[in-house]
Amino acid sequence: MDCCKTLRIFIARASQTTNWIFMKKITEIMIWAKNRKSDWSIFLLFLTFYLYVLSPTIVPYRDSGEMICDAVTLGIAHQPGYPLYVLISKVALQFLFWGSAAYKMNLLSAVCGALALFVFYRGFRSRFSVGGALLAILFIGFNFTFITVSTVSEMYSMNLLFAGILFAVSLRIRKKPSFFGMLLFAYLCGLFMGNRMDIILSVPAFFLLFAKEFYAEIRRDTAKKILVFLFFGVLGFSVYAYLLVRSASAPLLDWSHPATISNFLWVIMRKSYGSTLDLISKNYVLGELFLPNLKYYLVHILNNFNFALLLLPFGIFQNLKRDRKLFFSLLVLFLVNGPFYLFLANMPPNPHALAIVEPNYLLPDVALAGWIGMSVDFFWGKKLFFPFFLIAFISLSFTLRNSYPNWNRRQLFFAQDFSQDVFRSLPQNSIIIAKKDVQLFSLWHRRIVEKKRDDLKIVAQGLSAAAWYLNSKRMWHPELHIADVNKGGFNGWKKMAETNIYPVFATLDAEIPPEVPTVPRGMANRVFPKEKKTGIDFWKFFNLQWLGRPYNDFFCEDLARSYENSLVALAAYESKNGGISPETAFRLEVFAAINKNSAQAELYAGFYYSAMGDWKSAGRYFLRSALSYENLIILSDEYYAFAEVKEQLNKSCSYSWLNYGVAMEKMGFRKEAEEAYNKALSRNQRMAQAHYNLAILYWKTDQRRVVEELRKTLEINPGHKEARYYLNQFRRRK
Repeated sequence: MDCCKTLRIFIARASQTTNWIFMKKITEIMIWAKNRKSDWSIFLLFLTFYLYVLSPTIVPYRDSGEMICDAVTLGIAHQPGYPLYVLISKVALQFLFWGSAAYKMNLLSAVCGALALFVFYRGFRSRFSVGGALLAILFIGFNFTFITVSTVSEMYSMNLLFAGILFAVSLRIRKKPSFFGMLLFAYLCGLFMGNRMDIILSVPAFFLLFAKEFYAEIRRDTAKKILVFLFFGVLGFSVYAYLLVRSASAPLLDWSHPATISNFLWVIMRKSYGSTLDLISKNYVLGELFLPNLKYYLVHILNNFNFALLLLPFGIFQNLKRDRKLFFSLLVLFLVNGPFYLFLANMPPNPHALAIVEPNYLLPDVALAGWIGMSVDFFWGKKLFFPFFLIAFISLSFTLRNSYPNWNRRQLFFAQDFSQDVFRSLPQNSIIIAKKDVQLFSLWHRRIVEKKRDDLKIVAQGLSAAAWYLNSKRMWHPELHIADVNKGGFNGWKKMAETNIYPVFATLDAEIPPEVPTVPRGMANRVFPKEKKTGIDFWKFFNLQWLGRPYNDFFCEDLARSYENSLVALAAYESKNGGISPETAFRLEVFAAINKNSAQAELYAGFYYSAMGDWKSAGRYFLRSALSYENLIILSDEYYAFAEVKEQLNKSCSYSWLNYGVAMEKMGFRKEAEEAYNKALSRNQRMAQAHYNLAILYWKTDQRRVVEELRKTLEINPGHKEARYYLNQFRRRK
């Protein structure tokens, strides 16, 4: 054990020493061209813009909440650990900026984004005109996705900065070849993988810029120099030794516990990630989803470049004419990080997966922006320059228009409000189980970083069976007993409730088996409740300042669904216990009016009006619910959803059509009722009640059809008492 500890410390110190040696050289490379103070105006312009749209608190975006918690506690992030990002973020929290931890992390991304633009500008400026470099940077900097990653607590803008540094180093080596510069490139490639490993996809493109010089350098002592080159790459990659050292000290967040060599290797290879959305592509044949993903990337290009794509051929021509090596470098950057990455990712094209893939569009966008910028040199001094300028200006205007106002996060308190409302819903000394990343990490942030409600125990549903997670929880919360509530089904949830002295709750994103008894309590459900009552109306105290505003992205909309689901859970509970209250019905109508595809909210609004005898209003909401489900079914095909998801949507859609048919029948619209029942059966042929309702509909007009529908009802559901009774009545008449 002592030898292992000594080895870990030695590797960590060696890596740290090497980082300091190269730091000065990296700074020199970033500003290697003749120093132009005006170039820094690019950095200041975009930094000012990003600061203006920056959120002052945690942003509901992917893993932002977890990244903030990891930086504050120096914890181990999810695979592959992101050690470089965590360490740099910790430095930013301690020494660089001001404000809350979340704001500092957002600010770090803004600085990295602005620096990335500065570095790419200097690189482009060294190869073509000032106007061309400026145009390219404007298209990158005002790209909606680039604005997004530069205003959230994620590692994407830092990754773009590191890619820019590799670009600058490559251009420097090309201009002044040196083996030391090549070793620096190898070291930086390994080091920057400590932020995001997929930066390795950009390495071939940048390496092409000095491949000829590299070959000339290693012609003598080829094997020796290649080994030295690879050694420096491994030396940079040794930043991952942080995981070994830090995990051994049992941090609060210790994802997969990479304190042992075996765990460490599994972490950096992402083999212990479990069943997450990042690995959902394994359910599809490699390349099966390439074309759908490519289509969405083309839509992204059209939104962010629009009319400027007309300039692309001229920029490519100019690039080929002046610098073929740079052209092939940008071409490889585009193809490898664009189409090739989408082919390997093989993600289903649903909103969640697309939001995960979207930041990876940016390096291909850099190549496109570079070629568009080069078109300036093609048109410069020609009669067509004014039309060129007009196209570029209009295109930039459309780019800003397409992204406004969604990039503005100045008043985005959604994640903070969500976690506050969840905590407000919970009594003292409770256990709360959450599943989705944004919801779970928002709760982590409020509990760990903001230090609110230390009486609460937060459990990650997706990790509840992981050995490392259970060991970590035993260390920090020995009084907590965690059962497998992820795949353990009813028994897992029952064990969780019975083995703990604290009440167990679940957020509305958690997946609870339908047979598990629950009682809604604000933004959570009480699991296996001892008292079957909802208590006070927590909805009177929720902060709904975001209601009615456009959502910035998928993750904000998904948080809104949590509120909607909690309201639906309350409506379902009230429906079974005396009827839906007018207050709940009003809220259901509000959500149905604001959110598209609010099928469940519309369904329960229909239930409210049907109970009141207002069949016209009930029919309107039942129809809206059915049409919302129809739209979701279409989207499920477009998103390549799993068969079980489609089956559940069809059943829910069938139920909405059934209720719409009842409303039409109550109002005397027999034809519309029959069409609704038939649509219900088209979505679910096993809908026995639809056959029964058709039998009642034809009671006085078509006895043969009545008998036929009653028989079909009993074939599907032999226990249907009314169908059996009326069928016997017909037999007696005969």
